[in-house]
Amino acid sequence: MTGRIKAINERYFGFLISDDGTEWFFHGSVVEGGTSVFQQLREQDTVEFEGNANDRKGPRCTRVVLPGAYVHPSQRPTTPALTDPGSAA
Repeated sequence: MTGRIKAINERYFGFLISDDGTEWFFHGSVVEGGTSVFQQLREQDTVEFEGNANDRKGPRCTRVVLPGAYVHPSQRPTTPALTDPGSAA
């Protein structure tokens, strides 16, 4: 899914609005690339994300990707990229 950053908090969390208008919570720990990429996020940035719409506290992201952000190799996930469905093998 894609959306835009609505708000970022210095306490390492934020909210985004998906393209369908749903507000999603995310913790900095789910941002691909860790702290360095979290610190690059700005309000209105377009991001790709995965999440659980049925979390007990409301929609919650399980993965947030800032396209084009540099991610150090040690911070790269072992799961395929969100935009490359053919890479899983």
